[in-house]
Amino acid sequence: MRAELEILKLQLQPHFLFNTLQSIAVLVKKDPDSAVRVTRDLAALLRVALRRGGQTTTLASELELVRHYVDIEQVRFGDRLRIIWDIEPAAEQCSVPELMLQPIVENAVRHGATQNEAGGTVTIRARREKRLVIEVLDDGPGFAEDAEERIGLGATRSRLKNLYGDDYLLECGGSAAALKAATASPQSRVRIEVPL
Repeated sequence: MRAELEILKLQLQPHFLFNTLQSIAVLVKKDPDSAVRVTRDLAALLRVALRRGGQTTTLASELELVRHYVDIEQVRFGDRLRIIWDIEPAAEQCSVPELMLQPIVENAVRHGATQNEAGGTVTIRARREKRLVIEVLDDGPGFAEDAEERIGLGATRSRLKNLYGDDYLLECGGSAAALKAATASPQSRVRIEVPL
């Protein structure tokens, strides 16, 4: 488990780091204030990601990491990327696997919301029910048949299984009709449930 976590830290999406550094280089000339903000967000994101050492953390801590990531992407994509936070306060102190949420949100941004020229919306939702329920939805093109493998959910499923045995749920879906009640017109959803 510790080796898996270290690999995840090393894989904090090199393409994301490369794209962010490229954005900073462009912003330095066009918008120095935004360049400073993105640099600070990147430093904070890396600090949060690299300081961790356990297998689990609080949802609040995971959301801190995601917020730094999203702030960077919103500078890159501007009005093309909208984020909706729907987090029940009681869920924030629940325990979740470290570095679980940011890659899922990154996939929703990269393969979903920003695939349309007009942009799109990512909704991040968490609530306490009988278990902690976390959902990441986007209104992009939807999942392909091999979506779970393509967006790297296999590693997440393996980590959840190692931590919780069979007492978890990880599912991804792409039916707009099935998801219509959740947001305006989502095409993709990843839903995770873990014990409280």
